[in-house]
Order: sequence, then structure tokens, then C-alpha cells
Amino acid sequence: MFDIGWTEMAVVALIALVVIGPKDLPGAMRTVGHWVRKIRLVARDFQSNLDDMIRESELDEARKAVETTKAIRNPGKALKDSIDPEGELEKEAKDLEKDAAETKAEANRPASEGKPKAEEKPKAEEKPKAEEKPAEAEAPAQSKKTA
Repeated sequence: MFDIGWTEMAVVALIALVVIGPKDLPGAMRTVGHWVRKIRLVARDFQSNLDDMIRESELDEARKAVETTKAIRNPGKALKDSIDPEGELEKEAKDLEKDAAETKAEANRPASEGKPKAEEKPKAEEKPKAEEKPAEAEAPAQSKKTA
């Protein structure tokens, strides 16, 4: 506790023998022993009281936790609110389910139906046809002029 070794104790005992004397030394040692015993008893009581206070505070915390758990009427909702308070994860999950359902519907559609019209792209052959139409329109106009 005070980090006193045997050599320090021997020096203190030698000084006590010289200062107090051999006649009064046993009574002085007895008195010192009583005081040390009382100090240790007080220290032990203090430590045990401190341990009890810590134990009680831990029990109070545990009681509060149990009471708050009992107060929760819907634990599923409380857990959901603590994990995703703004509902972002739920929105993402619904979007993913919707995308999965669309993908599944596309996979189950027969190949003869092809892609939906919204997703069809114009073919490269169709573009020249669109350009040819005005040229064909000009040809009849020229034939009318010659006629």
C-alpha cells in the first residue's frame, strides 16, 4: 500500500527501539496495532459501502432499462424506428421489390411479344425510308410539272 519494504521496516523498528526504549516498546507496538486495525476496518467499510453504491446504481440502471422495455407497446415499431427513423431503407426496399417484379415479368413474357413499344428503338433501316419519302414526294411533283 505504501510500498514499504523490509529494510525500511527494520530501520523504523530500530529507531523506535532507540527513541521509545525497550521497556515501553511493547505497549507502543500494541497501540500502533490497534490504530492500524481501526484504519483497516474503516477502509474496509468504506470500500464495501462504495461497492454497494455501485451495485445499487447498476441495479437502478437495469431497472430503468426494464421499465423502458415494458413501456414499449410495439417493440417491432420501436426497433424499426431506431434502425430507420426516416424510412429511407423501407423506400429503397419497395423500389427494389418493384424492379424485381418488373424484371420477373419481362423474363416470363414470351419471346414472340418482343419488347414493349416504349422501349423499342427505331431501326437503322427505318431512317433512310423516312428520308426517301420526301424524295418520292418530289418525284410525283416533277412528273406533274412535265405533264
